[in-house]
Amino acid sequence: WSGIDYNGNWKALHYQAKRALAPILINPVQQNDSLGVYLISDLLDTADCMTLEMKILDFNGKRQGKPVRLESLTLPANTSRCVYRVKTDTWLSGEERRRCFLQLALKDKTGRTVAENVYFFEKTKDLLLPETAITCKLKQSDGKCELSLFSGGLAKDVFIEVPVQGARFSDNFFDLLPGERKTVTVT
Repeated sequence: WSGIDYNGNWKALHYQAKRALAPILINPVQQNDSLGVYLISDLLDTADCMTLEMKILDFNGKRQGKPVRLESLTLPANTSRCVYRVKTDTWLSGEERRRCFLQLALKDKTGRTVAENVYFFEKTKDLLLPETAITCKLKQSDGKCELSLFSGGLAKDVFIEVPVQGARFSDNFFDLLPGERKTVTVT
């Protein structure tokens, strides 16, 4: 019913709303037998010289097929536009769709990532998720903690919890991708 609990802690909804309301989004949309990749901008100015990088990885981080890179994209202000469309069966077979995901990153002309997304080809209940372990390191300084997380395989829907009421996390309720090191700041 709400994004914040009785003690003021953010629930999963709050973190997802923060991601969903970012000024620039990458939105992969399955339409029948094809996948359309849309770029959405709520910016008031046009963004140009953008690069969209897409790669398919299995749940253990092994790249599948050839990555796709679209360069010199222009993203007009206040728009949603399809920049790429592909038949999903040209990328993956039915069984592979249960073991792989599409990683998307949009970069500006300086190479800085301005938006990213992960697309799963099947519903979560149909994915063949691996058993994986997450390692974490904690570093404290200046009244905040930095929690560094790492996993060799996909860790779906990671939730961090601490026994302190009112703790704020820079991110929570996320997918930890294989081989990715993610740092979450806790205040």
